[in-house]
Amino acid sequence: MKRFTDLFFFSNVFYGICMVAMTDDSVIFQQINLPGIFYFTFIFCASILYYTFAYAGIFKLHRQRKPAIINDKNRRFNWYRKHAITIFYAQIALVFAAAVSLYMLLYRTSGQYHKINGEFLLIALVFPAVSIFYYGHIYFPGLHFTLRNKGLLKPFVIGFVWAGAIVCYPALFNYIFYDHTPMVSLRTMYCFLDYWLFVSILCIMFDIKDYADDANRDVKTFVVKWGLKNTIYKILLPVCLLYAAFSFVKNIAAGVPATNFVADSFIAACLYLVVMGLTKRKPILFYLLVIDGLMLLKALTGIVINWN
Repeated sequence: MKRFTDLFFFSNVFYGICMVAMTDDSVIFQQINLPGIFYFTFIFCASILYYTFAYAGIFKLHRQRKPAIINDKNRRFNWYRKHAITIFYAQIALVFAAAVSLYMLLYRTSGQYHKINGEFLLIALVFPAVSIFYYGHIYFPGLHFTLRNKGLLKPFVIGFVWAGAIVCYPALFNYIFYDHTPMVSLRTMYCFLDYWLFVSILCIMFDIKDYADDANRDVKTFVVKWGLKNTIYKILLPVCLLYAAFSFVKNIAAGVPATNFVADSFIAACLYLVVMGLTKRKPILFYLLVIDGLMLLKALTGIVINWN
């Protein structure tokens, strides 16, 4: 069982599944067409590749600068060290699958290039640009600037990129593939803000796990700057309340059924329970299974509630 959980979470397959599920949820809420199997295959592979490549790069830097950190207590680092060859070949396979999927998506858009304008390009390029600069030194070794070191911005940068991948790209492909559809609708904006805030909350919680490493690197995350209790009671709980309030306003503005209010209230309650559970030290699998698991729970709840 331990080998399976390590493979499932440390290989970032779970992130790929979450990305696909949340995209499906956003498509249903936006009331747009599904972008197709090639789109889902691409975002599944791309999300795994992005996090695996970045984490493998961080592992390499730690091994060079602080060899002592690679020990039996660091379960995730040890997993990457033990399975380095397998990870390498898996990445090759994922690159091939992502490339084929992207080619098929671009092939499908042929003949629709007249729809591409400045606004389209801005939306399409801003999210990959931000994601690359988040791990700047990993992707560009000569680059000293990295958004990951901007502690207070860090959660919101991650939330911004995830929300863009989940919400904006399906809307762009819907605009390209189908005539008489807007590029960005009000539902798209509501959904984008909802997921941006939600994922950002999870990232603030996740930073608690990285407290020691961030403090050593002088990355001023919320928990490093203000401590655990202040982060929980003065940052996380108010932001969770803001998320619940925004979800209420979003549902009213979008004119969704009453069941959506119940679903969003359930997710807000789950956020509260998980936040309060962080007052005690938790193992890494708590963060990977429970905190990241909230992404899958939110997506599946939305899919079930809105499925016709």
